[in-house]
Amino acid sequence: MGVRVLFGLFFAVACGAAQNISSKIVSFTELAHKIPSAALKEARAADNALKKGDLDGVISHLEKVVLIDPAYVAAQRNLALAYLKTHQYDKAAPALDKLAELDPKSPLPYAGLSALYYNLNRMHDAEIAARRALDNDPYYELGHFLLGTTLALQGKEPQLALGHLTKALKHYPVAYVTKAGILARLGQRDEAKVEIEAYLDTGETDARPAAEELLRQLY
Repeated sequence: MGVRVLFGLFFAVACGAAQNISSKIVSFTELAHKIPSAALKEARAADNALKKGDLDGVISHLEKVVLIDPAYVAAQRNLALAYLKTHQYDKAAPALDKLAELDPKSPLPYAGLSALYYNLNRMHDAEIAARRALDNDPYYELGHFLLGTTLALQGKEPQLALGHLTKALKHYPVAYVTKAGILARLGQRDEAKVEIEAYLDTGETDARPAAEELLRQLY
């Protein structure tokens, strides 16, 4: 079994992780920024739309925010992630580029671009973006997960991919399954079994069908 079976999980996991952490990332630029009242009003409306699960409303209000205040980092970040969530990749790419311009030290814009390029099957570009995320933060687990995954899917540098995935295991247990796929491809069946069993022991279910199928084929 090749590793391709389990990479269908990648985009949802990566984007979900990016969305979960986005609210926790506050740059010094953002803290110093004075937000116009009209932008704050639209931002609050976007929050209310989010509570209702109205992503179209979220996007509509956030688009108004960044028109009023193009330097509002949090709004630009959330807009970019909302475009990713709704698969509007033609809008997500420039929004992420703008976010990288506004907050050049953050790894998040490049993680978002990596996920976007993955979904467009532009694996080399996804790899480059993941590397940029890690340039900004060498300890960024999502960056390690993205880089290890994109390398694995390309069949490139398996030892390097394994190393990055190992650094992502704590918060991205699906990396165990990706590691197992690499090891199986290298003929290291016993080591692959250990990784699959470690994943199953975590109790996570996102990749369980793929993990169980791979484990069956390894025995």
